[in-house]
Amino acid sequence: MSDTTSKPAWMLRSLLDIPEVLHAVLLSRDGLMQARTEEISKDEADTYAAAMSGLASLCQDPIFSGGRGNHWRETVIEFDSRYVFAIRAGAGAYLGVTTTAMVDLVVISRRMHELVGQIGHEMAVADRQGLGFHG
Repeated sequence: MSDTTSKPAWMLRSLLDIPEVLHAVLLSRDGLMQARTEEISKDEADTYAAAMSGLASLCQDPIFSGGRGNHWRETVIEFDSRYVFAIRAGAGAYLGVTTTAMVDLVVISRRMHELVGQIGHEMAVADRQGLGFHG
Protein backbone atom coordinates (compact mmCIF):
# COMPACT_ATOMS: atom_id res chain seq x y z
CA MET A 1 0.00 0.00 0.00
CA SER A 2 1.42 3.42 -0.90
CA ASP A 3 1.67 6.56 1.22
CA THR A 4 -1.36 8.01 -0.63
CA THR A 5 -3.62 4.93 -0.52
CA SER A 6 -3.00 3.70 3.02
CA LYS A 7 -5.68 4.01 5.68
CA PRO A 8 -4.01 7.08 7.25
CA ALA A 9 -3.81 8.76 3.82
CA TRP A 10 -7.47 8.06 3.26
CA MET A 11 -8.22 9.73 6.60
CA LEU A 12 -6.14 12.78 5.66
CA ARG A 13 -8.14 13.29 2.48
CA SER A 14 -11.17 14.33 4.53
CA LEU A 15 -9.29 17.54 5.37
CA LEU A 16 -9.30 18.47 1.69
CA ASP A 17 -13.08 18.95 1.89
CA ILE A 18 -12.37 22.20 3.71
CA PRO A 19 -12.03 25.08 1.23
CA GLU A 20 -8.48 26.39 0.77
CA VAL A 21 -6.68 23.30 2.16
CA LEU A 22 -3.74 22.53 -0.13
CA HIS A 23 -2.37 19.29 1.33
CA ALA A 24 -1.84 17.23 4.47
CA VAL A 25 1.04 15.07 5.71
CA LEU A 26 1.19 12.58 8.57
CA LEU A 27 4.69 12.16 9.94
CA SER A 28 6.55 10.35 12.66
CA ARG A 29 8.15 12.19 15.55
CA ASP A 30 11.56 11.52 13.98
CA GLY A 31 10.60 13.19 10.70
CA LEU A 32 9.61 10.33 8.42
CA MET A 33 6.59 10.87 6.19
CA GLN A 34 3.96 8.21 6.94
CA ALA A 35 1.09 9.31 4.72
CA ARG A 36 0.22 12.22 2.46
CA THR A 37 -2.53 13.53 0.27
CA GLU A 38 -1.92 13.34 -3.48
CA GLU A 39 -1.64 17.13 -3.72
CA ILE A 40 1.94 17.02 -2.46
CA SER A 41 4.63 14.93 -4.15
CA LYS A 42 6.48 12.23 -2.24
CA ASP A 43 9.75 14.20 -2.37
CA GLU A 44 8.06 17.37 -1.13
CA ALA A 45 6.24 15.40 1.59
CA ASP A 46 9.53 13.86 2.76
CA THR A 47 11.07 17.34 3.09
CA TYR A 48 7.90 18.69 4.71
CA ALA A 49 7.93 15.85 7.26
CA ALA A 50 11.55 16.45 8.22
CA ALA A 51 10.97 20.19 8.65
CA MET A 52 7.68 19.69 10.51
CA SER A 53 9.35 17.28 12.94
CA GLY A 54 11.95 19.90 13.77
CA LEU A 55 9.27 22.54 14.23
CA ALA A 56 7.21 20.32 16.53
CA SER A 57 10.29 19.47 18.58
CA LEU A 58 11.18 23.14 18.96
CA CYS A 59 7.63 24.06 19.98
CA GLN A 60 7.70 21.51 22.79
CA ASP A 61 10.77 23.02 24.43
CA PRO A 62 10.00 24.16 27.99
CA ILE A 63 11.35 27.62 27.18
CA PHE A 64 8.20 28.21 25.11
CA SER A 65 5.67 26.23 27.14
CA GLY A 66 6.64 27.53 30.54
CA GLY A 67 7.52 24.11 31.86
CA ARG A 68 5.96 20.82 32.84
CA GLY A 69 2.26 20.22 32.52
CA ASN A 70 1.77 22.81 29.79
CA HIS A 71 1.74 20.54 26.74
CA TRP A 72 2.07 21.71 23.14
CA ARG A 73 -1.16 21.41 21.18
CA GLU A 74 -0.82 23.32 17.94
CA THR A 75 1.42 25.63 15.97
CA VAL A 76 0.28 27.90 13.16
CA ILE A 77 2.78 29.62 10.90
CA GLU A 78 1.50 32.51 8.81
CA PHE A 79 3.03 33.46 5.47
CA ASP A 80 1.87 36.11 3.01
CA SER A 81 -0.23 33.65 1.01
CA ARG A 82 -0.58 30.53 3.19
CA TYR A 83 -0.71 28.97 6.62
CA VAL A 84 1.02 25.86 7.92
CA PHE A 85 -0.57 24.01 10.84
CA ALA A 86 1.10 21.39 13.04
CA ILE A 87 -0.54 19.29 15.75
CA ARG A 88 0.20 16.11 17.70
CA ALA A 89 -1.59 13.21 15.98
CA GLY A 90 -1.40 10.19 18.21
CA ALA A 91 1.57 8.55 19.88
CA GLY A 92 4.79 9.44 18.07
CA ALA A 93 3.04 11.24 15.21
CA TYR A 94 2.26 14.73 13.99
CA LEU A 95 -0.18 16.07 11.43
CA GLY A 96 0.83 18.93 9.16
CA VAL A 97 -1.62 20.80 6.95
CA THR A 98 -0.93 23.64 4.52
CA THR A 99 -3.68 26.01 3.39
CA THR A 100 -4.06 29.23 1.48
CA ALA A 101 -4.34 32.47 3.44
CA MET A 102 -8.09 32.47 2.75
CA VAL A 103 -8.81 29.41 4.92
CA ASP A 104 -11.12 29.72 7.90
CA LEU A 105 -8.58 29.27 10.71
CA VAL A 106 -11.13 28.09 13.24
CA VAL A 107 -12.64 25.51 10.90
CA ILE A 108 -9.36 23.88 9.86
CA SER A 109 -7.93 23.87 13.37
CA ARG A 110 -11.09 22.36 14.82
CA ARG A 111 -11.30 19.74 12.04
CA MET A 112 -7.67 18.69 12.51
CA HIS A 113 -8.22 18.21 16.25
CA GLU A 114 -11.50 16.37 15.63
CA LEU A 115 -9.81 14.04 13.16
CA VAL A 116 -7.04 13.23 15.62
CA GLY A 117 -9.60 12.79 18.41
CA GLN A 118 -11.62 10.36 16.31
CA ILE A 119 -8.84 8.31 14.79
CA GLY A 120 -5.59 9.31 16.49
CA HIS A 121 -4.93 5.67 17.39
CA GLU A 122 -4.81 4.94 13.64
CA MET A 123 -2.23 7.70 13.19
CA ALA A 124 0.12 6.52 15.95
CA VAL A 125 3.67 5.72 14.84
CA ALA A 126 6.07 3.57 16.82
CA ASP A 127 9.51 5.09 17.40
CA ARG A 128 12.41 3.58 15.50
CA GLN A 129 14.63 1.64 17.88
CA GLY A 130 17.86 3.21 19.12
CA LEU A 131 16.96 6.86 18.49
CA GLY A 132 16.49 7.81 22.13
CA PHE A 133 12.95 9.21 21.95
CA HIS A 134 11.07 9.16 25.22
CA GLY A 135 7.46 10.36 25.44
